[in-house]
Amino acid sequence: MIKQYLTKLAERDILTIFCTFAAIGIIGLVYDLYSLIKRRIFADKYLSRYEQSYYNRSSDKESYELLRRWLQRNSTKIDNEMEGARRINFYRSFSENQAILERYIGELENLILKKVREVFNPFIWLTRAVRWILIDSPLWLLRSVGLININRENKIRNHSLSDKFAGTITLLGSLFSLIAGWDSAMKFFSRIFGWLGSVGMN
Repeated sequence: MIKQYLTKLAERDILTIFCTFAAIGIIGLVYDLYSLIKRRIFADKYLSRYEQSYYNRSSDKESYELLRRWLQRNSTKIDNEMEGARRINFYRSFSENQAILERYIGELENLILKKVREVFNPFIWLTRAVRWILIDSPLWLLRSVGLININRENKIRNHSLSDKFAGTITLLGSLFSLIAGWDSAMKFFSRIFGWLGSVGMN
């Protein structure tokens, strides 16, 4: 009787942990997708106004001056979002800056498509939850108290080692959970797949 109670408790714990991490991961992925779409909208707006300022520079001086001021005021924002790798330089030729912005928008489109696919991957849910707990939250806290700036935060957050670290922790945690509670884990997954099978048959 005690063994049955502990088994049920373990199953409940596995289910609770999985659902909690899945929820955190899905929320994180949706937030990432929202941020990418927001960046894409701003980049499109910046490119559109940059092109307007170039083509209308001789026709309407007042409109050109307003566009030029808007572009300069938002140049730091676009540089930060592009992570400083390819800064917009107003002393560079129009076609070069236009090409830089076009490439950046293309990269965002690819990242958005990739993020949409990740939303349907359960392993990515768990990895995203681990990343949020171990990387994103501490970085946000450090930036909030002024210990790091947004550029440093973005560099660490977008570094390839961050994803590898989160993925490794997720994999090790999953393996440890399965080994530590193999019987309970197998019962839990058999129930899940059994439920999915019954839904598929219906």
